[in-house]
Amino acid sequence: GIFSNTRTFFEKKRNEPKFKNAVAIRTILKSKSTLNIDTEKISLLMGKNCHIVVYPINRNKELNLVCIIREKKYDPRIIKTLVEKVVSQNPNLKKVFEGELKSWPLYFTPKILQSSNSKVFYIGDAFNGFLPTLAQGAGQSIESAYELFKLIKEGKEDIQNAYFQERLKRAKIVRRRSNINFFAFHFSSTIMQVIRNFFMKFLIKRKSFIGSYLGTVYKH
Repeated sequence: GIFSNTRTFFEKKRNEPKFKNAVAIRTILKSKSTLNIDTEKISLLMGKNCHIVVYPINRNKELNLVCIIREKKYDPRIIKTLVEKVVSQNPNLKKVFEGELKSWPLYFTPKILQSSNSKVFYIGDAFNGFLPTLAQGAGQSIESAYELFKLIKEGKEDIQNAYFQERLKRAKIVRRRSNINFFAFHFSSTIMQVIRNFFMKFLIKRKSFIGSYLGTVYKH
């Protein structure tokens, strides 16, 4: 993972993760929540310096809610204060955050480094720490593991370099779009929020936009 010390056994240089000035807060909701959303689908709510993602997770119709909030430092003691900032923008969210809350800081790796050991391959967050704004953390782990499997099965020469170059291209695409989402989801200006919402309502109905922006990630 992004904080794993195992990499130090193989690498002289440490790829230090950096704090993204954001905190994630998670809670589990029952389907009968106060939110006016379709509990069978993924819902995205955007506010000032924050956004919330809600989606179903099991047959009991429970919902996973993750809230990403911009914050210059991570301190578990101020989680309730951060929640109050979100609730102040939408009072309907008050009951949503009354359950058990878990929190963690968001980190990313600024550099993508190739393994210096020809027999060691990095996948997922060990290869590159992704922001959660494109929901590709686990997806990239599975995808990179499959790519590595194919290269081994085909008996590719210089497999380390072939794997890294393919992963590098994919990681840059996912990272770029994750950063765009992170920026767009957290506008603090009311005017920018209105403009963003207008364009999003227009663009998400256009197959050409979905194909060019998300297709290269989800249909690879």
